[in-house]
Amino acid sequence: MTDKELRKLRRIDLLEMLVAQGKENERLQQRVEELEQQLADKRILVQNAGSLAQAALELNHVFQTAQDAADQYIENLARMEQEAKERAARTEQAAGSHQEISEETAKQMHSYEDFMEEVTEQLHNYEELAEEMAEEAHSFDEELVEEMAEESHSSDEESAEEMAEEAYSNPEEE
Repeated sequence: MTDKELRKLRRIDLLEMLVAQGKENERLQQRVEELEQQLADKRILVQNAGSLAQAALELNHVFQTAQDAADQYIENLARMEQEAKERAARTEQAAGSHQEISEETAKQMHSYEDFMEEVTEQLHNYEELAEEMAEEAHSFDEELVEEMAEESHSSDEESAEEMAEEAYSNPEEE
């Protein structure tokens, strides 16, 4: 769909396209997870396969499955584009119900704005949490360095004391 065609669409159409894309994305993500699991299973089978020929045949099946999924994704994108064009044409013909559509769009935009505020707030919370964790890590590092320095210092003092005791206990070595 061209930029010009997208600009002609109303917000409701764009939101419908966005929702459809989101659903399609979720479906495809599940399919990818299934395929990744199948691939993992195939890897186990390949490891257990007795010959390279058997492994090659099994891999061909995995690649074919991945190609089929990619082809299906492309077909779905083309179908969704066609549906969007058809919705745009119907929307232009149904301009008589403009007020209802405007109200619905305003409601959806308000919901979207609320959602974005929640996301922004969560992002802010994550940033604060990351800062706290960085401070704790820095404090932990400082404590660790201090402990190591104290251990090193006390170990140096103990070595010096041992050497002094040896020197006093063995005066004939000098």
